[in-house]
Amino acid sequence: MDFRQNRLLENMSRILLISKVFMGVVAWIGLFDIFAPLFSNFQPPSSNNFLSIYISFGLFNGIYFYIVNSHVGKSNWNDKEIAKWEKIVNTYIMLSTIWGITVSFVDPFEYKYIFMYFLCIFVCSSIFYIALKQAIIWNLLNTIIFIASILIIHPHNTSVGSLFYLFLLMVFVSFLLSRIVYRAFINSYFTKLQWQHELEKNMKLMRELQLTNKQLAKQAHHDELTGVLNRHGFQEHVQSLFENFDVKGAMVSIILIDIDYFKYFNDLYGHSSGDEVLKAVAQSIARIADKNGHATVRWGGEEFIVVGTDLSKKQMNSICQEIENAISKLSIQHNDSSVSQFVTVSIGASMGFCATPVELEGVIEHADHALYHVKNQGRNSYLIVN
Repeated sequence: MDFRQNRLLENMSRILLISKVFMGVVAWIGLFDIFAPLFSNFQPPSSNNFLSIYISFGLFNGIYFYIVNSHVGKSNWNDKEIAKWEKIVNTYIMLSTIWGITVSFVDPFEYKYIFMYFLCIFVCSSIFYIALKQAIIWNLLNTIIFIASILIIHPHNTSVGSLFYLFLLMVFVSFLLSRIVYRAFINSYFTKLQWQHELEKNMKLMRELQLTNKQLAKQAHHDELTGVLNRHGFQEHVQSLFENFDVKGAMVSIILIDIDYFKYFNDLYGHSSGDEVLKAVAQSIARIADKNGHATVRWGGEEFIVVGTDLSKKQMNSICQEIENAISKLSIQHNDSSVSQFVTVSIGASMGFCATPVELEGVIEHADHALYHVKNQGRNSYLIVN
């Protein structure tokens, strides 16, 4: 929201406030003028004139309240609409002070010509945010109207000089008051703007920091090459598993996967090709593990682990077969392998009831023994042990 729109909306909200106050005051004075003579000897001077002025001013504020209240909640303001409503606000301020002049001259005995006018001009100066140009025009028009009223209505009044001096003094004071109020609004607006800018800047930095922390956390717990969990990530995953276990623990399944003759592959095709194999194998394993709600870990070198819970032996058998088939379908040439012309894997799996991390280490050891047995039996196969 720009400065002009903000100032306009603030002034419109103040019109809603002051119009309600003026309507209440006018209603009270009107009722007082009507009913006070019934209970005392009070007789308001020029009663009919007062009532007509009060009623017209009450209607004027009621109309303004209705018009402003129906538009103050708008969210899309263009420059043309802002200029139009600035004129409407300035007109309200001008007509309010003209009303004060009118009341002052209708009742010169009670208000001493200028009391009600000064009340109106001080209220408007202290409540509304009036730009310098509008303030000058407003005060000049008020001065012209006031002088013309004195010369027309009371041309032979002997106290015109002192009255005029007092009038100019009050106009000057109200002008200074309007400048102080307007300057305070400007300072407040730009201070809020600066705060908002700083807040947005801090929020941006916070988002960047959160993103950086997430990236660092991912780097700390994920293997940089393959994108699956590393050993730190495995420890965190295991810790979360045990936190979610009930007091008695749960059945944990470990599937240990090793790429067959990977060292020979690196020697023959180079380490960059070896890295591509690691990424392809890791992604294939991770797709199968993710589908079953399990975690994939790069255990070290060419070894990977799939961690699952509450799996039956039949389900583990199915997952091992699926991993073997997925790696076979990659059809990555491996001319230095003793078991196939393509890259293959050996798998050792185990399951066991775990209530502590120590018991989980036992399950991993059993899976490692099963993998060792598969390698000794010729590789490119799997074995599940309890």
